[in-house]
Amino acid sequence: MSFSLENYLVAQGFVTKEQLEKALAEKMRTRVPLIESLEFLKLIDRQSVIESLEKHFHCKYIDLPNFKLNPDVIRMIPENVMKRYMVVGLEFNKKNNLLSVALPNPFDVMALDAVRDATGNDIKPLLTTEDHFRATFEKFYLEVFAEKVVGKVKVEAPEEVLKEELFKKASKDDKEALIAQLFNAIVSQAVRSRATDIHIEPQETDLLIRLRVDGLLQTVQVLPRSVTPLLATRIKVLADLDIAESRRPQDGQIRIRTGAYDIDLRIASMGGMYGEKIAIRVLQKTSFAFGLSQLGMPAEMQSIYEDLIFKPSGIILVTGPVGSGKTTTLYSTISRIRSPEKNILTLEDPIEYELLSGSKREGGVTQVQVKPKIGLTFAAGLRAFLRHDPDIIMVGEIRDKETAEIAITASMIGRLVLSSLHTTDTISAITRLLNIGIEPFMVAHPLLGIVSQRLVRSLCPHCKVPYTVSRNLLQKLGVKTKNPTFFRNQGCSHCDHSGYIGRIGVFELLILTNTIRELVLKRASEDELLEAARKEGFKPLLENALELVTGGITTMAEVMRVLPTKL
Repeated sequence: MSFSLENYLVAQGFVTKEQLEKALAEKMRTRVPLIESLEFLKLIDRQSVIESLEKHFHCKYIDLPNFKLNPDVIRMIPENVMKRYMVVGLEFNKKNNLLSVALPNPFDVMALDAVRDATGNDIKPLLTTEDHFRATFEKFYLEVFAEKVVGKVKVEAPEEVLKEELFKKASKDDKEALIAQLFNAIVSQAVRSRATDIHIEPQETDLLIRLRVDGLLQTVQVLPRSVTPLLATRIKVLADLDIAESRRPQDGQIRIRTGAYDIDLRIASMGGMYGEKIAIRVLQKTSFAFGLSQLGMPAEMQSIYEDLIFKPSGIILVTGPVGSGKTTTLYSTISRIRSPEKNILTLEDPIEYELLSGSKREGGVTQVQVKPKIGLTFAAGLRAFLRHDPDIIMVGEIRDKETAEIAITASMIGRLVLSSLHTTDTISAITRLLNIGIEPFMVAHPLLGIVSQRLVRSLCPHCKVPYTVSRNLLQKLGVKTKNPTFFRNQGCSHCDHSGYIGRIGVFELLILTNTIRELVLKRASEDELLEAARKEGFKPLLENALELVTGGITTMAEVMRVLPTKL
């Protein structure tokens, strides 16, 4: 008997279909469970939903993230049964031979029979959510296979012998099977945690597994260093890399499916003092679900930006350092303006999302991967694009004068061009173009506007704590709001005790007005450009970030981490 929490919430009148779609988009963005996403958006009262579910199923709700699980009880249920029926063991009463379990649908007779047959115990069903089960299973899955590796994989032979002997019989070897399961568990944990990167780092005595979540690295497993050659070889085999080469840097790619997601893993390996260091970029090859309104851009700024992106020609730049969300903003822009009536071409390195995934006969977007090895550079791809009758062109990044000139030329002959630059703010983007040799008139006339952005972590709404800031500090920060309330992170089970859930963008938008264009033509300094822009209503990144702080969305510490200030 299947049960859908989404359908239940709509049927019981907790949310409308439109509100549910908004919450599902938020869930995809943050990987936060649906009930928590609805609560974060202030669309439901969590306790009311839980009480309704308990009444519907006639059993108690178990909040798995806050429940102290017993690994021995969890192991009573075979892994395949646990995974297939989404059931986790909670407590075992030996006297009564009663095993308490939690599952999303306590009415699922097939699940209860499967657990009863596998364990030989009577079963007491309790309620949890599918989201919470998956999070619990993936965390347990990683820990179990890490323990198996530590306990069973004894690596005594030199790395060269392992490469030559062990992996000749990889399909039959128990050690390789454990390593394969460990790698799958690491990837699953990365996806669940919304990690953008996986770092496998051999140290003097240990092997660290670290994930980059919300821009910061965190250690999730510590294994013996002797596991390094086994895990490195497994990854290199999947990525079609040379397993006999451990000193020279190599790059590769793995495409896998975990849960409901198609994952593209970009592999980079290099030799270190204690073994091979492997960095893995995690890209989810799913349909793009972000709208402009989800990025965090203020409503007034978003309205001005939308006016720009619907212009028939010109060039719009998005700037910021690596990891600041530039690609997400570009994709959101394409999603907003795409239409079957327009021919949109994108040139990317790498393609991070499939813009038309799941669409039927919509058309309108062709994504192209840069391939320098065959001569398909950004510049070469742009030249080819101009022969394909484009309405809109997206260039992943402008890296040199040649690419910049072709992109600007395309915008001057009636195309709308979107691209990114690695500069610290909007004003410096103009300086950068001039410094690489672009003539002032080619910058001033086709350039419509520039967005600069950063990503800051959002405070967990369940545990943020208010505090008072001194007037002296408020004056130094330039905060004009009277008696603003600042918040700091504390940590709870909802946010893995970090105090933050997900990230939100901080933006500044510079419009190329006639005044700014005249200054660009005169090669005015950045200070002169900034002064003129401020007179026309321009607000720098820091001022917009402080509004997020006073609005209780992020912390001052987070803003200072991403945007260092001189106080």
